Amino acid sequence: MLCRVSNLSIVGRGLRMNVSQAMWKSTFNVAPEHVKVLEATVPAVAAAGTDFTKHFYGRMFEAVPCLREVFNNTNQEKGGQPAKLFASIAEAAISVLEDRSVDMELVASIAHKHCALGVQPGQYSIVGGHILGTIEDLLSKDPAVLAAWGALYGEVAAALTATEEG
Repeated sequence: MLCRVSNLSIVGRGLRMNVSQAMWKSTFNVAPEHVKVLEATVPAVAAAGTDFTKHFYGRMFEAVPCLREVFNNTNQEKGGQPAKLFASIAEAAISVLEDRSVDMELVASIAHKHCALGVQPGQYSIVGGHILGTIEDLLSKDPAVLAAWGALYGEVAAALTATEEG
């Protein structure tokens, strides 16, 4: 599907990103009530910046140490992977808020990397649990917030899994 190209900026913790929407899109099925909660909480996630993703990785690796083997430890230490994950989360959230879509070029790029690393479909539930746990730890314990971000993550995980299976 063709769509317009737009640029948005997110500023948080000294990190400034320009997020471009690509021409290849797929529709997300996030409920309207979740979209409202995402709109209200995206600024808090943006403000947390890479502190959010660093906390997420620390939390997940402590709970599931074997996942360290999947991730490049040098990228973790230098901050590259937390910044990449933050950018992906931000882009997915912005796409859903703007037009309920996901940039399939981004999905394909991440899926390609995941296939090369041997990421398994079952690992997405582990990651999702720790993303929601990080939201609880750093931002909000509100069930509506967790449900909205869980719905968004579920859509992203489904798009990645379907692409990886293909």
